Amino acid sequence: MNAIQISNVSIRQEDNLFNLNDLHKASGGSKKHQPAFWLRNQQTKELIAEIENSANFQSLAIQKIEGRNGGTFACKELVIHYAMWISPKFSLQVIQTFLNTVSGSPAIEQPTQAPQIPDYDYGMARLFVKHGAGVAQVSDLHMALYQLSHIQGTFLKMLEHKALHFKLNDAEQRCLEILASWQVAVAKVGANIGK
Repeated sequence: MNAIQISNVSIRQEDNLFNLNDLHKASGGSKKHQPAFWLRNQQTKELIAEIENSANFQSLAIQKIEGRNGGTFACKELVIHYAMWISPKFSLQVIQTFLNTVSGSPAIEQPTQAPQIPDYDYGMARLFVKHGAGVAQVSDLHMALYQLSHIQGTFLKMLEHKALHFKLNDAEQRCLEILASWQVAVAKVGANIGK
């Protein structure tokens, strides 16, 4: 499996599990986002039980390893849940990295030329910028939509499925709302994405 790096932090792996302590560091290392606090969350406990009881899950969902190179290691589903618990921005970064690295998808190529910006509904564009969806200015919207077109479908389906079975936390609900809005915008841009 390829090495995973998020925010210039290498994420250690052990038996198809990923080090949450490294992810915590990649997220900025805020004390309130320590893996131990996330593990105490009732929704996290329920998700771990659901994953471990799943018929198609063949190993541990989470494992604590002692020692100098130890830490808390979790399956990719829990890694994504942990990232969502931290923030929508960090979860999007983690999901994109996982989809590109873990799932074997090719990395999203950055165009060598600035993409031609299609006509947008600029009211919608300003809404994206206002809500800080990883877009600093309207001119960056095309690249954000181009990248999101590669990941939004899978993540949106995962959140919608989870919403049917569990109560979403605030960060997850915000991600769901943003991705649903982006899905509409991506559809509006349509064939112009990536040109």
